[in-house]
Amino acid sequence: MKLVLLLAILLAGSATPALAGWRGAEWGMTAEAVTAAQPEVRPVRNGDRVGDKRKLSAGRSEVAGITVDTHYYYDAKGLAMVVLRVPTRQCQAVANHLQQTLGAPKRISDQVILRLFIWHNEPAQNRLRLLVSASFCDLHVERLSEYREFDLAPPKP
Repeated sequence: MKLVLLLAILLAGSATPALAGWRGAEWGMTAEAVTAAQPEVRPVRNGDRVGDKRKLSAGRSEVAGITVDTHYYYDAKGLAMVVLRVPTRQCQAVANHLQQTLGAPKRISDQVILRLFIWHNEPAQNRLRLLVSASFCDLHVERLSEYREFDLAPPKP
């Protein structure tokens, strides 16, 4: 009994968010580690850049029962962002799934060419940013620690 209690205490004390990242790929992992965690992910040569992040691997995954192209972006700290390219005609289904799973978005922004919805998944330490326009629907899964303060700050006048 003491051994079980000690083991439970040790596991609780050392627990990190098991879902931090995307489907077994955790924030900070190298591209090689992501590929090992997700065998369907393949390296990408000359991947595009988003700010200080570069796409180094890609694959396919599923969100809301929809198979999507999935792109993995890395910065100096390792895995920093996962972009899921949702077919435009299925964007509403993904938005509904996120709302059912995570509740109302933390932030909604109507911009000139797109609408932006942001959710926080605290247990997983993920920020989910859905970008919707007439021609694309992208779901960005990002490190929540880098955006929490910005997302929760009151809008500037």
